[in-house]
Amino acid sequence: MKVKQVAKYCSSTDLKMRIRGKYPHPAWVVLEELRDGTGFVSQGREADAVAFGTWPSRGFQIIGFECKSQRSDWLNELKNPEKMESIGQFCDEWWIVASEAVAKLEEMPKAWGWLVPSGAGLKVIKPAEALKPIPADRVLLMSIVRNISNNYTTISSVEEKAVVRAEALGKWKDQEIERKNKEIEENNKILKEFSELSGLNMRGEWKYSMERIGKTIKAVLQYDNQLKDKLKEAKENYKIAKAAVESLESQMFVPFTEDDI
Repeated sequence: MKVKQVAKYCSSTDLKMRIRGKYPHPAWVVLEELRDGTGFVSQGREADAVAFGTWPSRGFQIIGFECKSQRSDWLNELKNPEKMESIGQFCDEWWIVASEAVAKLEEMPKAWGWLVPSGAGLKVIKPAEALKPIPADRVLLMSIVRNISNNYTTISSVEEKAVVRAEALGKWKDQEIERKNKEIEENNKILKEFSELSGLNMRGEWKYSMERIGKTIKAVLQYDNQLKDKLKEAKENYKIAKAAVESLESQMFVPFTEDDI
């Protein structure tokens, strides 16, 4: 019995990344969440992604996308399909990007195309029909400029940040080197003191292995601790014995009374 594979849900972020993979730079420039204008001229509508073709051989195409990650979101879109016109009127094609768990083929508007996640990319389920776009106006142009300004940065800015980061990293490394040098200096001082007190030349030829010497020192220290414990125990026993003797002595020299006879 063949088990039907259930289509997976994909997040909006994942769908947008797949669009970028299908329309790669430099042939295409993909802008996300492109609004239909700026300020009071904007109707508050936006496309999840718009791909701008930069090569004349491809006709400088403008392709719009709506990404739907939930079934409910898609059904709401179907109730108001004309809202895509605010940006769709400038587009050569309009696509819905959603998994087969979100949308159905019979629900897709006639002119819209449908892309579904497949592997690491997107697969065409329904081709988009060619639209008749109007020329882009200044309202859209200013929205594009605002989008780029808000979401992207210049190469020079990246280089400046890289220089600042490199300087900070270099300063941190210098501080780490200084800290390590101080640590080495302190260790050498301790080693020198040990050599002088023990009479052992730590840099010379050893008759015994370092492991044996280390175990010997450890055993001596443990024995020293044991002696301290024994001495403490002996002192406690001495106190107890002394108290017992004093108690006996006090009883031996108590004078007799008539009641004791």
